[in-house]
Amino acid sequence: ATQRTVDSAQLARLRTLYGGDVEILAQPAPGLVECIEAGDFTAPHTRALVAAYVRPLIDAGADVLVLGCTHYPLIRDLIEAEAGPACAVIDPAPAVARELRRRLTADALLADGPARAPRVYTTGPVPAMQALLALLGEPDQETTRVTIGG
Repeated sequence: ATQRTVDSAQLARLRTLYGGDVEILAQPAPGLVECIEAGDFTAPHTRALVAAYVRPLIDAGADVLVLGCTHYPLIRDLIEAEAGPACAVIDPAPAVARELRRRLTADALLADGPARAPRVYTTGPVPAMQALLALLGEPDQETTRVTIGG
């Protein structure tokens, strides 16, 4: 996960609610998001970071890894290769999407009708986002730069 996720009250709450008698190891992965955002999905530096963050978890006996950042599914293959076949890797995004749909439906906020074209916003440079979108097979997405906060 990112350091922010590891330090979050939400993760602490989830660990308390659902951790039970399971040992949960939280591993921050500084630098990994930046590699992914740069499109360095299989670069040596990215592989080295994945090994540095995953190997200690496996050595400590982890048998399940949960991807704790929306970026990490883009390098899931690297993570699975480092974790090995005896370790399950879980992407929580489908469960999060189902929960979002459930909540939107419950509050009568789920849009009906045909899906609209995606909108892409970035807080970083537009050309960098467009290059990343091209790597992801979405080269023609209009991209808008936004500023968050003051």
